[in-house]
Amino acid sequence: MYRVDFLRKKLNGWDEERIQDDLEIGCRIMSLNKKILFLDKDPVYVEIPRRYRSLRLQQDRWVYGATDVAITRFTHLMRSKQPWYAKFDALYYLLQYLPAISTFIGFLILSFIVLLEPQDYIREYWFLGLPWMILAFIYGKYYVDSLREYGYSVWRTIVNLGRSAALTVSLTPTLTKSFFQALLRLKVGFKRTPKGRYEHLLSNIRVPIETIVGLYALFIGINLLINQILYTGGWFLSYSLGYIYATIRWWKDIIYR
Repeated sequence: MYRVDFLRKKLNGWDEERIQDDLEIGCRIMSLNKKILFLDKDPVYVEIPRRYRSLRLQQDRWVYGATDVAITRFTHLMRSKQPWYAKFDALYYLLQYLPAISTFIGFLILSFIVLLEPQDYIREYWFLGLPWMILAFIYGKYYVDSLREYGYSVWRTIVNLGRSAALTVSLTPTLTKSFFQALLRLKVGFKRTPKGRYEHLLSNIRVPIETIVGLYALFIGINLLINQILYTGGWFLSYSLGYIYATIRWWKDIIYR
């Protein structure tokens, strides 16, 4: 929620060029050294996507819009009088999918390398993945602790953690496309996220990119394991699981737009 007088007089209204206008306004508010009040005790009910294809469309637009804001409002953030950690937190929030996108790009690069020169690269350069493993452990622990506070059982918490990881992995081809579209400053139009009864209206058949990537990773993983390249092969197998899970659980949303 934004005060109308503040929007008009201090910010000169919305920036109609930005898709994620709420994020863009937040950056300009920070540049004016203004604070945002969190209404923690006031519930706001929002209808969220309930189908995979709706989530895919929503996150496709979100990544494009957030990356666009990170580029266009970077100087506003850096020149603000906010503490360094507040600037870092804001920039990290805008680029929160970058680790998943980087992993997907690394997967593509590594897949070509092992096909041309099969070696156990992960076993040889395991230390490069150590920071990622530490951060993944911290995130997982925080995620589990948060759900446990809301009364989730241990099993349900683990299931939700795995499902969230599978969703993130399966969305990365789409998110990577959107990230580079924003990075290259390409103008893209997006449909409104279907919600409610509109979610059940199927559209045209699409290329099941999630299934293709999953089978590709599975093929490489099995091939490497057969050739006794265990660590790298095991990683490819584990990486394929998110795509395969999404294909099995949401196959209609994978096939249709």
